[in-house]
Amino acid sequence: FALIFSAFGSQVTLVEARSRLIPLPSVDEECSKVIQREMAKRKISALLESTVDKVEDKGGRLQVYLSPSPLVEKPSDRIRRPPSLEVEKVLLCIGRKPETSGVALEKIGVKMDPAGWVVADDTMRTSAPHVYAIGDVLGPSKGMLAHVASREGLVAAENALGGRARMSYGAVPNIIFTMPEIANVGLTEAQAKEQGFQVRAESVLFRNIAKPHVIGEISGMAKIVLDEGTGRLLGVHLVGPCASDLIAEGALAVKTGCTVQELADTIHGHPTLAEIMSEVSMKAIGKPIHG
Repeated sequence: FALIFSAFGSQVTLVEARSRLIPLPSVDEECSKVIQREMAKRKISALLESTVDKVEDKGGRLQVYLSPSPLVEKPSDRIRRPPSLEVEKVLLCIGRKPETSGVALEKIGVKMDPAGWVVADDTMRTSAPHVYAIGDVLGPSKGMLAHVASREGLVAAENALGGRARMSYGAVPNIIFTMPEIANVGLTEAQAKEQGFQVRAESVLFRNIAKPHVIGEISGMAKIVLDEGTGRLLGVHLVGPCASDLIAEGALAVKTGCTVQELADTIHGHPTLAEIMSEVSMKAIGKPIHG
């Protein structure tokens, strides 16, 4: 929303409690850095490690009072935080909560977790016989994404008719429609290290290939995370033009256990944005072309 309102001509200040923008576990830190640079180019002010204490109505204007975030263990000494901001509008976005109370789910035997989200297994079956659940009602642990819900719906429908389909969340593409777009699938570099893999990561800038120059969108990068021992791709992270489309190749690679050598051996059309996958995989096998 910060980028959208900025594009409409608004002066935007973004207040973020964490030490980086878009601090989602699935978003690699390098993607956050790219987006912060792009916001700076658009004159969007990002106040990290900050929270809003209160908002006061000043007769047509709003005074927003800020304080250091309690969510940061080691605050940066480079944060320059004003005590307050005077603004016209405040847009608050701090998460979602379920609306499952009052619909008598418990009366038919549907179990919910302590937060109120419906519990379902990998066949999408709930604790109640012949009752299936899909989508956002399952909560953030399942992704809360439209394309995830679509797949869950297919699994639920097949099983409701006697099938044996199972839902897998191991290679779900996550897409954020920022400017430029962010898309990722699989593990971040930090997650892969936490899980004990012998991690190697490589990245290539979009400006190193031809098509971004043709369309005038050169910002961004592609990063792959792999297990150095086997060469298997563990994660693909994109921030750049049409990242939402390009991530499909990454999702297939992660889901099938593709190796970086196999990806490097795949011919990509020229000039296309998809060449970024060829570039970053060639770099990962020690044969960089342009990056």
